[in-house]
Amino acid sequence: CARTRVGVGISPHAPYTVSARLFRQTVEYARAHALPLCVHIAESRAEVEFVRHGQGEFARIYERRGLLWHAPGVSPIRYLHDLGVLAARPLLVHGVHMEDEDIALVAQSGATIAHCPKSNAKLGHGVAPLPEWMRAGIAVGIGTDSVASNNTCDLLEEARFGLLVQRARRASPTLLSAETMLRLLTLEGARALSLESRIGSLEPGKEADFIAVDLSGAHVQPVDDPVAAIVFSARGSDVRFAAVGGRVLFDGASVTTLDEERLRARLREIRTRLRHRDALIRD
Repeated sequence: CARTRVGVGISPHAPYTVSARLFRQTVEYARAHALPLCVHIAESRAEVEFVRHGQGEFARIYERRGLLWHAPGVSPIRYLHDLGVLAARPLLVHGVHMEDEDIALVAQSGATIAHCPKSNAKLGHGVAPLPEWMRAGIAVGIGTDSVASNNTCDLLEEARFGLLVQRARRASPTLLSAETMLRLLTLEGARALSLESRIGSLEPGKEADFIAVDLSGAHVQPVDDPVAAIVFSARGSDVRFAAVGGRVLFDGASVTTLDEERLRARLREIRTRLRHRDALIRD
C-alpha cells in the first residue's frame, strides 16, 4: 500500500563492513527498485584512519581475520562519492568526521543526514558539524542510532543534548535555537527522509501525525515559551498523546497497538538467553 509507514530500504552498513563491490551492487539494486538507501559513515576517527591510511583498530581486526583491505586513501565521504553512493542521495548516519570538502560533496549530491548526538557522545566519537551542515543546505533530521549506543532513544532528550553540546563546543550561548531543534525533529526530519510532502507539519493534505506534550510538570516550570520548554525541559515521559495518520497509538496510559507487558517479558527472555549463550562462549 502506497501510504504505509512500513517500507523496505537498503542499508549497506559502513566502509569497514561493506566491500566496494557490495556498495555498488546495493546502489544498483536500490535504484532499480526505487528503494531508499542508508549508510553509517564518517562516524569515528578509527573509520577515517582505516579508509585513509589502512591503519588502526579496524585494520587490526581485518588482519586478525585474514581479510584484505586496500585503503582508498581518501575520506569516507569522498570514498562514497567515488563509488557512486552519494549520487543515489542516501541518508547518511552520524557524519561526525566531515571536513569542508566532505560537507560540500554531501550538499552537492542531495544526500541527507541523520544526526545522532547522544550515540556519538556515548561512543566517544566526537561532536558532528551540525551548524556547518545546515549552512550548506543539507537536510538534517534528529536520530537516535539504537539502544546499542543510546540507552533511552528519547527524541526530546536527543534534541536538547544536540543543542547543548553544540553550544559547549563553540562556547556560544546563542548558537542554534529551540525552534531550530524542534524543526529538525519534525519538518527537517521528514525532509531528510524525503517525506516532507506527507508528514513533518500539520497542513491540509498531509497526514495527521502529532503528539501532545504535558508542560505542567515541576521540571518544566516556569513556561514562558512552549517551544523552549519542550526542547530544554520536556522529556519523552511528558508525552500524553500520540497519533500517526490520525490513528491514536498512545492514549496517555499505554501504547494502543501492542501488549507492553508481553513485550517486556519477551525482552527479559531474550536477555536471559543471550547471557547464557555468552557464558557458554566464554567457557
